Amino acid sequence: MMKRLLSIVLIFCGIGAVAMAQDNVVLLNYNSLQKKLEKSNEKIQNEKKSSKAKTWFDRGKLMQDIFDIDLEYVTDGMEPSMLKLYYKDPENVTTETKDGEKIQTFQYERMDYVFKNNKLDHWVRKEIVTETPLDKAYKAYEQTLKLDEKGKYTDKVKDQLLLLKKEYQQKGINAYYSGNSKKALQSFETILNIDDMKMFEGAKDTLMIQSAGIIARELGEYQTAIKYYKKLADLGFGGPNTYLNIKSDYLSMGDTTQAIKTMENAFAAYPDTLSVIANLVDLYIRTGEIDQGLKTVDNAIGSNPDRAELYYWKGRLLLNSKADSSIEKAIKAYHKSLERDPNLYYVYYDLGLIYFLQGQDIFKQAGMEKDVDKRKQVNDIATKKYEDAIPMLQKALNLNEGNAELKKETLDLLKRIYYKLQMEDKYNDIVNQINNLK
Repeated sequence: MMKRLLSIVLIFCGIGAVAMAQDNVVLLNYNSLQKKLEKSNEKIQNEKKSSKAKTWFDRGKLMQDIFDIDLEYVTDGMEPSMLKLYYKDPENVTTETKDGEKIQTFQYERMDYVFKNNKLDHWVRKEIVTETPLDKAYKAYEQTLKLDEKGKYTDKVKDQLLLLKKEYQQKGINAYYSGNSKKALQSFETILNIDDMKMFEGAKDTLMIQSAGIIARELGEYQTAIKYYKKLADLGFGGPNTYLNIKSDYLSMGDTTQAIKTMENAFAAYPDTLSVIANLVDLYIRTGEIDQGLKTVDNAIGSNPDRAELYYWKGRLLLNSKADSSIEKAIKAYHKSLERDPNLYYVYYDLGLIYFLQGQDIFKQAGMEKDVDKRKQVNDIATKKYEDAIPMLQKALNLNEGNAELKKETLDLLKRIYYKLQMEDKYNDIVNQINNLK
């Protein structure tokens, strides 16, 4: 389960500002709400009263009160002392430790409030006046607008829907931390449906869209997740990472074509973002679309000929090409990259690796050569390749300040080269560096 991501969705429930005037705390009355619901049910069954917008507007407000009962002063992360301040002492308190967290459940007649490490995590409703009150409130307001031909209730309904969105946030976040991601997604989707109403034209709750996308992905509902991430991309929210999420979901569905198309769109929108071009080229290589990849990169180079990374990725594509002289062309592309930025350690690493692999292959050929003189000539060529690899790998090592995995691989290559060339001092130095890696 993701870290408390959904806490950023601004969950301040009910009255929200946890009453500064604590002396004036007024809690909703459960029995009173039951009686009001009975009257409301009678009204909507009455043909004359059910045709009035007011009947449905009042019913919507009632349903919101029904949801709010026992939550009027509850806020995410509140401490037990605050809960008891408003709702008095619980009937019972249970305590357990799970995964190193202290979990306390404060049990009341209609609600259980679950605290983790002394902070409210979620609540469990045991009794309610009527089920799904928020959904019923939403339907009631839709009916209000349908019957309100003169628009008398439009502004009032809008105000209530704004409050309803916050209540759905509260419900969704609670469902998520109660372990019911499906219900959480349904709540967030309802908020987005409210945003789509004509009266909220132009409203885009990016946090809700993002949360819906994240939860849909957790549920394995990748098509739904993609729908929400595409909305974010259209809004320019989340930058390149939004496209990377879409790509990831398409790959989870096995749709490499759409994954590539997504990253091509990302590259068009964010051509200067290294992670975008890296992911795009990786997809071209994984799917064998080398020619398309080279075309894309060449077009980018044409627009930005001084961008060093573009030549690097062209080199990577060429290394995976089956065309003649592709390795020589890759080496040439790498050198063009270094001409534009001599500090790209991973370019030096790739060049060192190429020379090492070439040398390794030539040494194998030498081993199969029966003619002593020819074997010596081939070994000399292989040795020269290893010698060419050394300064590249050493440069990569010196410039690499943060990539621990690549640093380890660089050291391993140098160790193998120095061992083969019987450069004992250099070999021992590299072994010491490897042993001292953290």
